Amino acid sequence: MDLNKFYESFASLNKNESFKWNTYFAAYENLLHGFIGKREISLLEIGVSRGGSLDMWSKALGKDACIVGIDIDPVCLEASHPENVDVRVVDQNDKELLVSLCEEYNGFDIIIDDGAHTDKSIICSLLAMWPYVKNNGIYIIEDLHGTFWGQDGWDFSNSVVELLINEFISMQRIGSRGHLKAQSKLENLSRISSEWSIIGLHKNAFSSNPKISLKSSNGIVKAFSRLEE
Repeated sequence: MDLNKFYESFASLNKNESFKWNTYFAAYENLLHGFIGKREISLLEIGVSRGGSLDMWSKALGKDACIVGIDIDPVCLEASHPENVDVRVVDQNDKELLVSLCEEYNGFDIIIDDGAHTDKSIICSLLAMWPYVKNNGIYIIEDLHGTFWGQDGWDFSNSVVELLINEFISMQRIGSRGHLKAQSKLENLSRISSEWSIIGLHKNAFSSNPKISLKSSNGIVKAFSRLEE
């Protein structure tokens, strides 16, 4: 495995345990590299168990980062962490508590859902906290394969996959001449990054700016056509 900052931080854990799929570290590098070392970066992780991942984020992002972890199991409170880590007992299906936490921290640059891995829980948390993802921030859904574990088989309707496809359509509907009708539930979603079982939803307040086609001729660039909502 190619070493990167996130894998190095994971491999150096010596107190609190953490479990991560090997392919995730390259994904972390792709999705989160730009946050490393920046001052006042804030991260919230859903589903922290024994807390090793929180120590990993603290090591990788730096001591100036604010790291918050939540879990439904009170066992998460038993571990000790660096001073920049805060842990709370919160159910990711409790919208009011999620919103209250986000407001307490004035939103987050990074939110990672490694919680229950069910469509209901993932969608509940995403819709509740997306408004609190800061501009140029990212919302990561881990272990998407877990949503296919239902004992009664997998149902596309009301699934995370359905929501993500709807968001993809919504991103492309500008310029569709009215043929794409999907309406986004994630305001200012600018990009969807997808790898095996991990999704990155990127937020940018300028993503809804008018799309302008440019014409380059004789060394001069001019606006050629314009698309709007």
